[in-house]
Amino acid sequence: MTLSLVLETAQPASSDAFFAFIHDNNISQQLDALGVTQAEKWLNSSHYQAKFNTLQGLFEQSTQHPSLYLVGIGEKNTLSVNQIQKLAQSIIKAVQNHATQICID
Repeated sequence: MTLSLVLETAQPASSDAFFAFIHDNNISQQLDALGVTQAEKWLNSSHYQAKFNTLQGLFEQSTQHPSLYLVGIGEKNTLSVNQIQKLAQSIIKAVQNHATQICID
């Protein structure tokens, strides 16, 4: 699945939103891989658990992705079409006020 966003402002590509699907095991390691600074400290304060279809924005907290969204997929190793549709709807709702165009393939 490909999600494309066109932001309202003409900013460089580094400002584009990046969505990371997070499994509920080893969340801290996944955040480290995404370049999140002080991932363990953030996890302790936010209590983020990566439950299925939970979104959390991390802005300016990742060295690799300034606009990072975490999308929880829980303990699922595979996703059905319905589950993918539900995730896509949540992503659209999260960004619809900040984008002029949203494309999901």
